[in-house]
Amino acid sequence: MAKKCIKRNDVVKMVAMSSATIYRLEKEGLFPSRRRVGKRAVVWFESEILDWLESREESLNKGKK
Repeated sequence: MAKKCIKRNDVVKMVAMSSATIYRLEKEGLFPSRRRVGKRAVVWFESEILDWLESREESLNKGKK
């Protein structure tokens, strides 16, 4: 099964963060890595973004208990 690829604008909408924040977190190893698919094009795997969002939600919920 092929993984669904999404572009930067879609990632920004999904995680409600700026591109700069996403790139900083990625550089720090705290956000899924993008993949180069062309000379000037990059994508992220949607499943990795969804997993990352779920892990953030779980860690936030642990802090509330």
